[in-house]
Amino acid sequence: MKTSQYFLYSGISTWIFEELCDELKNGIEWSLERRGLKGVENSEFRNIIIGETTATPLSIKYSAFISTELESHIAKMNNSGLQIERAPIDPLAVLRKLQVELKKIISDRNKLIHNSWSPQLLSDEKLAVRAFSKKISERGSTIKVSEFNESDFIKFIRNCELLKRMISYLNHCLDTQSSLDRYFEATNDTILPINNVEMEKLSILVEMQEQINKLA
Repeated sequence: MKTSQYFLYSGISTWIFEELCDELKNGIEWSLERRGLKGVENSEFRNIIIGETTATPLSIKYSAFISTELESHIAKMNNSGLQIERAPIDPLAVLRKLQVELKKIISDRNKLIHNSWSPQLLSDEKLAVRAFSKKISERGSTIKVSEFNESDFIKFIRNCELLKRMISYLNHCLDTQSSLDRYFEATNDTILPINNVEMEKLSILVEMQEQINKLA
């Protein structure tokens, strides 16, 4: 794998992560609209709440808005809560899975963006990009080293695509009050989008494979 491939994977990773964040923003905006901040006249207020929010606060806000809508006792008393089917797929179960996976993907993304990188070829001729980050404590400073190779980039990109798809489906179900079993299925103690294997064929990696091969 050449340095040019690294930059291609890095660019795809950055782009797809921002697409994932856009889905979180959509979910927050739709939640605000459901609570009354609708229309063009309220767009500036929605932008103030959402705008310039980084990934971790964005994921926390998203979870807070959605879980509050689903569980708010006041909303239920006023008959204004989300009237959505909780079985067989519970939206809170999907949200909990998203929370866990988002923390992992944000951690990996922070390594990609905020660490100092130095591409170095390994003996097997695969590119391992070595990252250096300085950690400060009461006892002084230490340097933490981590690596990303081609398979790590592919895994990161596919995980981003999966989470983006799940957030998009959850947003749609909540906004239209559709049952989640139209878009999700419980498989082997986890929750995945229906036809996920088929959807993987639409991966940006499949679309970019010709360009990736040219750079090999």
